Amino acid sequence: MSESNEWLNVFKGILLVTGLNIAAVILFFLLSALFAGIASMVSGMFPPLNVLMLMGIAGIGLSQFLYLIPILVILFRNQRFAVMKGVAIGAAITALLNAGCFIWFNSQFS
Repeated sequence: MSESNEWLNVFKGILLVTGLNIAAVILFFLLSALFAGIASMVSGMFPPLNVLMLMGIAGIGLSQFLYLIPILVILFRNQRFAVMKGVAIGAAITALLNAGCFIWFNSQFS
């Protein structure tokens, strides 16, 4: 595999993780809003938006394991190592950004 082709596949892996993270955040916010709506119908109170945002940011780090580990296993079995490197790099970037945002949000709302 040529050097430029490998970097292109690494970039494809990073884009794959970025797309999956965006889809996971949208899904998590929709589910949070649904559960908050159900909770407001039952108790008459709606949780504040900052709580939903904090749950969404914290949720991406935990839910990442559910979809990235199977993708890494599939890429390993298909011997797509360059894309697998990109997925690992994208997961590491997401974890670092998630940790930084969580610390920042936690300090702002404490």
